[in-house]
Amino acid sequence: MGFGSPSQSRSEEELEQVERSKREQERILELKRVKRAKKTVVTKTRHSLERLCASSEDVKLIENEIADLWAVLESCINVMDELQDAYSRSGELENKNSVTVEAEGLESEINNVIEKAEGVIKQLMKKSQTASNEQTVPQSVPHMTDQSPHSPVNNHSLSPQHLGNYSQRLKLLKVPIFDSEKSKFEDFWGLFLSPVDLGGEPANIKMARLRQSLTGSTLEAIRGLGVTQPEYEEAKQILKSKFGGECRKLQAYMDQIKKIIIIIIIVVIIIISNNGLLTESTGWLFLC
Repeated sequence: MGFGSPSQSRSEEELEQVERSKREQERILELKRVKRAKKTVVTKTRHSLERLCASSEDVKLIENEIADLWAVLESCINVMDELQDAYSRSGELENKNSVTVEAEGLESEINNVIEKAEGVIKQLMKKSQTASNEQTVPQSVPHMTDQSPHSPVNNHSLSPQHLGNYSQRLKLLKVPIFDSEKSKFEDFWGLFLSPVDLGGEPANIKMARLRQSLTGSTLEAIRGLGVTQPEYEEAKQILKSKFGGECRKLQAYMDQIKKIIIIIIIVVIIIISNNGLLTESTGWLFLC
């Protein structure tokens, strides 16, 4: 049986490598095209939301536009993630980092827009409740209509469930960020659980809050999930199974201890080496 020469094998490998590189570049071009289209949709939806906030007093309409903006943003970010992976595979790290910065900037920008929209909703609800209160004030006590909207009397009356939800939403933006350090998950989850998970907001807003509170591999763990109640519950289970539990917390502490030990060993080796005391036998001892 005959075998091809080494030069022939190398030639075939090179051709295969060229083909892979060509397919990867074609994929990158396609992803860039899709990314531009998705960003255009995000921009249009954002402008639509901003116009509604400036001209409309329909709270439900603004809420729906916020949900739409979250959905198109998620779709766009997913494509940008794929593009980063493609750049990484092709060794184009500078382009990968550029897309990473672009994605982070887009998310931050849209988060700010949504935060402002929620502020508008809060003001609309206050305005509506104040008008309702003024219509029901007895004519015999006209002096009460002079109360400031921020007075204790009106603040007490401005406490319906719907308005309370929107006041709560703005505070939720300050929930601490979880960045995949397992030893801190239980503390993070405790802070997130009470104001968000047990709150009265709809599932799409809870999912949005959850995404805002995650970064790095924790955010990646729930990429692709939508904003329905079942998907929100699935996201919680993914995070708790991957980062929560006492065993995982203990393992996280053990991992930290291992890292510290490795650092100490490296420092000791450097000190011994600088003093000319490192021999072949002591080197093998540390490696073992």
